[in-house]
Amino acid sequence: MAAGLTLRAEVLDRFREAFAEAVRTQIGDRPPIREIRSDGALPIELLTQETAEALRFAGPWGKDFPEPRFDGEFEVLEARLVGADQRHLKLKVAPPRGPTVEAIGFGLGERLAEAQGTVRLAYRLDINSFRGRQSLQLMVDHLEPETAIEFGTG
Repeated sequence: MAAGLTLRAEVLDRFREAFAEAVRTQIGDRPPIREIRSDGALPIELLTQETAEALRFAGPWGKDFPEPRFDGEFEVLEARLVGADQRHLKLKVAPPRGPTVEAIGFGLGERLAEAQGTVRLAYRLDINSFRGRQSLQLMVDHLEPETAIEFGTG
């Protein structure tokens, strides 16, 4: 969810203080913990274009009914930056004993150095349509070296 507002420059400091106090009231003084929610690992036999199509039509997805997100280990076969601003991470990955799959992480270009060897991904299934051809594509929400993160289900 997003929100916007316009402030006069002379009230910006007062706004920052009030905003910080409102956040402290909500979460306390402890720093927030980054949490990635996942529906769990997707079995290899369901890592298919047919599953992506079924999920596409299972919606509508929204704020209180999010699109399914999965997590798992993948071997990075190729990694490169794409987009006019080179901010997006384009991958070719393969799960253990599974098929090679294209993946894209919008805004994850800064993770290029970590996109090697075995990684854990949090992803959604999608169908990439390019030049009249459709194929399975993972929409990567998060990438970490294999040992750096634990995913929770829910």
